[in-house]
Order: sequence, then structure tokens, then C-alpha cells
Amino acid sequence: MVRPKCVYCGKPLPAALLEAVASSAEKAIQELERQLPAQTDAAAPSAEAPRRQLIVLDLRHADAAALQGALGLSAFEAGQRLRKGGLQLHRIAPEPEARAEAERLGAHGLATLLLDEQPLLREPVLVSGGALEQQRLRARTPEGRLEWTSDDLLLVVKGPIHREHQADTTNLRRIKSATPSPGYRFHLHRRSDARPLELDPDAFEFDLERGRPGSSLLRIASWIEGLLPRPAIDDAFRALPPALGGAEDDDETARALGRSARKKGAVLVLDNLRQFRFYSAWRAAVERGAPSGAPHA
Repeated sequence: MVRPKCVYCGKPLPAALLEAVASSAEKAIQELERQLPAQTDAAAPSAEAPRRQLIVLDLRHADAAALQGALGLSAFEAGQRLRKGGLQLHRIAPEPEARAEAERLGAHGLATLLLDEQPLLREPVLVSGGALEQQRLRARTPEGRLEWTSDDLLLVVKGPIHREHQADTTNLRRIKSATPSPGYRFHLHRRSDARPLELDPDAFEFDLERGRPGSSLLRIASWIEGLLPRPAIDDAFRALPPALGGAEDDDETARALGRSARKKGAVLVLDNLRQFRFYSAWRAAVERGAPSGAPHA
């Protein structure tokens, strides 16, 4: 709408000027309407999100100079990365960008692996209890009874689960000085199924050893160490900084394991269980032979 009077002195504006401004504004609106549909179509996001890939660095045979040049690290930082060694997650990116980055790293002499992200998001099979027998596990799961033998074992991933309460600054009475007890997880990756068996020592009920004193964590660890053929065990998760998130799946996990869910209104617990599961998934994918792409060097 065009003002008929001057905004400064309040006098009426000339009719010819008002008509010219109105005509110019109408033409501008018409031009915008003609361009808008084309711009909307061009800017519309794709219905299907682009596939993302993980770039995993294989530093087992890397040298400090290659790391410094590829990642822009100082000599000290490169030395620390090499000291840690092994397989390290570099980044996650859309497929074309991931492949370009892998080629760039390869040009610096670093070996990489590309893994599709989507298959790594499978939920594990939660084991609520059972019997740890020689070279065999008789397990109870939400899907029913399961019998598994160690000759199907591909990889064991284990690591601590960090937990803490989320601070509630709106209610000082709910702030607790004590932190939740830490947890632990074992993932048994099978050749026959891409989903790992997840064992939580704090929630595992031993069928044949009820009432026996001792640490559930040590009993499960000892059983795994005694499996034949001896499994490959990855415990590097313990060295990663915890990436905490809301333990939204605690209620679902509790129900699957036959335990009581968190009470409504209870203080929210943060943990890095999702981080552990994702780490475990990509480590197993590498062990299976990186099905989504050959190593880049």
C-alpha cells in the first residue's frame, strides 16, 4: 500500500507520483510471482536424503608425516594419533563428499575405509540372561530363546558406559551430588547375523549359577576369554571421550530385560550407550570386510 501523504510533513503527495509508484509495485509483484514457482522447485529438497558414509582411517601402517599433511596436525598431535593407532573414525559425510575426502587422504598416503551408515543403525539383540557354557551361550532375548556357539563369533567389542544426571537448574532440590553408577557392555558380533548380541553384566541373570557370589562383569569377561577359537576383542572404546545423550532407550531396554522402567518425573540420566553401539557397529563392519567399499590408499 502506498502512503497518500508525506511521512515527514504530512502534505498530500501528487496524484501522478502515487500512480507511478503503484504501477511500479504491481509490476514488481507480478515479476516475483512468475519467478517464485521456478525458484521453489529448484530449492525443494530431495525426497530421499543422500546416502552417508563413514570415513575410517587405518593407521596401522601410517607415518607421522602423512598424518600431519593430511589432517593439518602438529608433530605432537600426529604422534599421539599414531600412538593410539588402529582404526579411527575420521568423519561422516554424504557419499560423494566422503569419496572425495577418502581420495584426498589417500593422496597423502593414508589408508581409509568407506562404510555405509544405514546398515550400522541396526538395534542389537538384548540378552537378559541365560547360561554361559563351554563354547556356547544359551540366551533369553525379547525374540525368544537363542542358542549360539562360539564358532559363529566374528568379534567381541566391550567397553564402559559413562552415566551422569542431567542438571535441573529449575529445581535445586532435584540436583544430586552423587552420580549414577557406571555400566559396561559386551557385544558379540556373529557371522550369521549382522545384529550383535548385547550383554549388560548388571542385568544378566545366570540360569545355572543363581546365588553364586562374584562379579557378573568378571564372570562374563572370563567366559569370553575362554572361548575357542579365541575371539578378536576390541576394547578401544574406553579411550574415546564420552558423547553423552539422553538415555531415552532406557525404558525400552528395561522392558526388554524384564525390569521396571524409569518413573515419570525422575531425574534424566545421560549416558554414552548409543555411542558405544555405533562404535561397535562400524568396528564389526570393518571386520566383515568393509562391504560398502574397498580400502582407499
